[in-house]
Parts: sequence; C-alpha cells; structure tokens
Amino acid sequence: MTDTLTAMFQAIGLKDSHVKDTLKNEKLSHNLKEVIHEARLEAGCDKEKGNLIYFLASSKDARVPRREVISESIADGGLKKSSQVEGMSGARSIVLIT
Repeated sequence: MTDTLTAMFQAIGLKDSHVKDTLKNEKLSHNLKEVIHEARLEAGCDKEKGNLIYFLASSKDARVPRREVISESIADGGLKKSSQVEGMSGARSIVLIT
C-alpha cells in the first residue's frame, strides 16, 4: 500500500521529502488519497494542481462541505489559487508546498 501511495503522491508533484513526511501521518495520507480520487487525478497532474489538492487535503477540517466539488474544480482548472480553494471551503492549510 505504501508503494501505491508513494507513486500517487509523486504523480501530483510532491517532492520525495514531502511524500515521506505525508506517509508518516496516517490521517493526512488518507485525506490526500481521498481528495486525489475525488479529483480523478490518480494518473497525476501538474505541480500547481497537486499543490492545491494537497492544500485541500491538509486543511484542519479536511471533510469540508462540498470537498468533492472543490476537488473536481481544481482538476478541471476552475480553481487555480489556494485563496480560491480556501474561499470555497473555509480550509486552513497545515502546509502549502511551494
């Protein structure tokens, strides 16, 4: 399972060090995997979208209302900035990868 998650997290542009740190946190790993699935980005995406996906998954309350809609909007390019994601979800990021 760890190899699958590693590949999935790398496919959205996370650096190896961030992948390792994320895998150490079971809740964050679970949330990130769910958000990636909701956005239908299992095959990967560019780093900018990946950062927004991570931002959403790492919010203090990752079960924000309409998370699936927000995830899909990130994937289709409708949301391009963390401030837009935050505005739609009220999400507060734990870590934003730059």
